[in-house]
Amino acid sequence: MKKKLAVFFPGRRYGVDCPLLYYAESICREKGYDTLLMHYSEYRDKKDMITIEENIRQTLSYVRGRIKEKDPASYDEILFVSKSLGTVSAGWLADALEKEKRVKPGTIRHIFMTPLEQTFPYMRKENCIVISGELDHYLERKKLKKFCKKHEVLWYCFPDVGHSMEHEKIKDTLKTMKKIMKIVENYV
Repeated sequence: MKKKLAVFFPGRRYGVDCPLLYYAESICREKGYDTLLMHYSEYRDKKDMITIEENIRQTLSYVRGRIKEKDPASYDEILFVSKSLGTVSAGWLADALEKEKRVKPGTIRHIFMTPLEQTFPYMRKENCIVISGELDHYLERKKLKKFCKKHEVLWYCFPDVGHSMEHEKIKDTLKTMKKIMKIVENYV
């Protein structure tokens, strides 16, 4: 039986206890993954006082330390599930682990939810899917669409939702959430 690890990277204002990451973790556990939740809440508390770039630098230091709790080389499959700011941290950490030969190339796959433009260098067709809303104000839909098309990255774009992936009406949000979790389940 393959040994599998799923690591969850929250956003700047979106913790691992929020629906997209919480339910994705449940799916991974059901499918036999060990899980590791990144909790950089101390950095999230300062979110309004620092730039996104500074926030990224702080979280990179944190995730590098936390991954040491697991031995990445001991896993056959690793899945990084990330949201917003976490997509940058997840991409960076995956690249660092591969460059340092702490994992075999191709071991790490990603689910990038509402990525930032800084995530582009880490998005490759062979290792990820992207999920976003058409009204996301942090990354223009046209820019993300162009990038994904050019690099053949599988992209799921949901209508009438922004960066939070929520609608004005909860029943519509729940329908969208169900569709997203089906995508996650199929990818896992």
